[in-house]
Formats: sequence, structure tokens, C-alpha cells
Amino acid sequence: MRIQSPQNIVDKITQLKMEQKIELTQAMHRELLKLVQDHQIDKNLKSIQVDERVFLDGFTRQKFMESFIRVRNVQLYLISVLRNKFGGEVTPTSTSDHSMYR
Repeated sequence: MRIQSPQNIVDKITQLKMEQKIELTQAMHRELLKLVQDHQIDKNLKSIQVDERVFLDGFTRQKFMESFIRVRNVQLYLISVLRNKFGGEVTPTSTSDHSMYR
């Protein structure tokens, strides 16, 4: 799943000093690592992608739902952080490559 920041938040992020961008990015990396979640953060913070690899060996509906809920909860956490920091709405979007199934 990918979180796409709306233009008003992207504008606020681009106005940040480089040190502030680095600090924000590092803080997000630390929090995502605490949650043991694979992720990619765009260098300009325009998008954040959260992944969880699911293997078909021993794959069950329960494992799928656990993975889905874990990714969704991380997504909700990131939306909350961005909203609190910059205000405005942040909308989740699905990726077309179905990265959850890699």
C-alpha cells in the first residue's frame, strides 16, 4: 500500500529546510523499523510505500488477514503522523503492482 500526500502537504514539506526533511524522514524510518515493516519513503516525502512479503508456503486466510491488518495499521499510523505534523487530509492509494504478493 502506498500513501500519497496531497499537494498542500507536499508544498509544506518542500518548504522545510533540508535538516528538517532529514529529521522527519529518519523519525519515520525509526518508527517503521520498530513496527518491523518493509517500507520506502520518497526522498521528497511525496509518497511512502509500506510492504509486507507474504509467501505461499503455509499461506492461510488468517495469515493474509494478519498481514493486511498490520499494513493497514501502519498506514493509519503514518496518516496520523502526517496529519498532526502538517494538517490536511492524506489519502491511501493502492499500488497496481500488488506488492503485497511478492
